[in-house]
Amino acid sequence: MTAIEEVQQQVEGVEGSEDWEAVATEFESEDWDWSAISVFWSPGARKYFWFSDSGCSCVYHMEGRLTLGDFEVGNKADALRAVKDWSKGNAPDLVDKVRDHKGLRLN
Repeated sequence: MTAIEEVQQQVEGVEGSEDWEAVATEFESEDWDWSAISVFWSPGARKYFWFSDSGCSCVYHMEGRLTLGDFEVGNKADALRAVKDWSKGNAPDLVDKVRDHKGLRLN
């Protein structure tokens, strides 16, 4: 399993993210450099959380100690703006996944 596949399944070690569902992750790389964004939905908070970072081949997306404060948070429109800004129009599948996501509230 790749690091990105692991990210898509769950966020580990971030207090307050226990109910988060993975919505989408996109990863771009050129030579040794990479850039990535992951979007999550929290049914309990009824909000989207996303995190983007970049680096070189010696580190991976979301590697290291993250806290809830490291994530941006907002509604679906905010998350869509974030992925569109991040992708600069080069990741239509990412935009589609966020746009088409059906965030449901827990009972």
